[in-house]
Amino acid sequence: LVAKLEPYLVTMYHTCRINGMEFVLPHRTGDLTIATNLSPSQRYTIWCGRNTEAVYGKTVLQALLVDAGTQMFEPQRQDDELRVEFVGDSITAGWLVLNDPGSYVNQNQTGEDIFQTWDRHLADAWGTSNWRAVARTGIAIFPYTAYGLQFHRIKDRFLCSEFSYSQCCPNPWDFNKWQADVVVINVGTNDYIPVNPNKPSAATFAVGYGELLLVVRSKYPHALILCIMPLAYTCDSQSRYDAMCRGLTEAVRDAEDEKIRLHLTGTRQAPWLNCNADYVDGTHPTIAGGKKFADRLLPGLTPQIRQFFPEKCRGIGSRCQSPAPVSTSLQNTLSTTDKTTSAASTVATTGLPSTTAASGSRCCYPNCRGPQSFCNTETESPFCTSSAENCQQCGGELCGGGSQTTAAPPSSTTGRTIPASTTTTSEGTESTSGVPGGAVCCYPDCGAPQNQCNTERDSPFCTSSAANCRGCGGELCSGGGGGAQTSAEPTTTTTW
Repeated sequence: LVAKLEPYLVTMYHTCRINGMEFVLPHRTGDLTIATNLSPSQRYTIWCGRNTEAVYGKTVLQALLVDAGTQMFEPQRQDDELRVEFVGDSITAGWLVLNDPGSYVNQNQTGEDIFQTWDRHLADAWGTSNWRAVARTGIAIFPYTAYGLQFHRIKDRFLCSEFSYSQCCPNPWDFNKWQADVVVINVGTNDYIPVNPNKPSAATFAVGYGELLLVVRSKYPHALILCIMPLAYTCDSQSRYDAMCRGLTEAVRDAEDEKIRLHLTGTRQAPWLNCNADYVDGTHPTIAGGKKFADRLLPGLTPQIRQFFPEKCRGIGSRCQSPAPVSTSLQNTLSTTDKTTSAASTVATTGLPSTTAASGSRCCYPNCRGPQSFCNTETESPFCTSSAENCQQCGGELCGGGSQTTAAPPSSTTGRTIPASTTTTSEGTESTSGVPGGAVCCYPDCGAPQNQCNTERDSPFCTSSAANCRGCGGELCSGGGGGAQTSAEPTTTTTW
């Protein structure tokens, strides 16, 4: 099988898969040989895609050459697969992903591969090959100039069928050809990078992000839109991304759309990724870092996909090919062992369904009115429920009762840098090296041999109850104070 392609200006890379076996092919000019010596008696399913983003030029397929007598079949229909679109920047495009931590050897198309990214891992977990990405390195919510280049708004580029350095869109994309079921948005990092001279305030960012949501919703009226808080916030020791967090939270809340959801991605005290070992440069995840990121996102994203698209995401758990769901009571759903279901039910942290929430202060996600809202009560999250402002910082809306005065601000310490040799997702103690007595909140759960755990000493909020541990993305693994369902005041949470 040979593909006749228009020549590239630089060497490009393509990933192909033949009957499940995947490989990478470099190409610049001439014919691209995809496969040879295929058996004439066997049927093959061949899939190919381009690793590198559109800024490097178009891929134009002129013809496919096959041996005489080869029979071609229609590909299997994808009607039962989720249609997923990822919207983002370099982290979505896979910029630098092929580099090692601290390595800047391949700062071009040779170090980029979208098929090694967090988005690819999510698509695989959801059992779909019907996914796309609208992503460009450097792009942001607002336009800016850096490195001698003009970066236009993601809102404008989202509407185009091909890349252009111009602000205009010579060939708009025809959204009638393909409608996404799920749109995953991970953008905002570049609005606050040091070289960007136009860093927006929280209110301005909220307006810009809201405009992006309006455009996406207008083109995909029935899609579930999942807004991911960029990881950059969690490894930001200089508080550059505080305005982004506040603005993004406000934009999602103001959308007042049941199918637009915000998902947080850790805190400075409990980052999902190791700020050294899981990043190439502190911003762009490595291959391993991207997979870890996807694994942490799945328990939160998949149940929401299953809620709206049960026919395309069957089963239970964080993957769409899990066994069929079994009948379970609400109490079991929110038990300390059912981390996958309960932790995924909310944006910021785990609570009770709003229809059965306890009296008093409740911090509900995404808001008080949503029929599927989940709420934290005073006993589960005293910080989030202590005031309307604090609830907003947790990503929700204060729905009733309790004092409306702001609680004493939590400690503003940003925590120590995690050693590059560890694989912890937060500041804690390795579970295999003798965890201190009392409550332990382990990531991702109690059973994994490489777990990392926070102790009562390291993170009193995460370890104060099973619900709070789930809210931190982990599972409460041992007794002590953690058995109680009352929560201590958080002392290591950084305000937004």
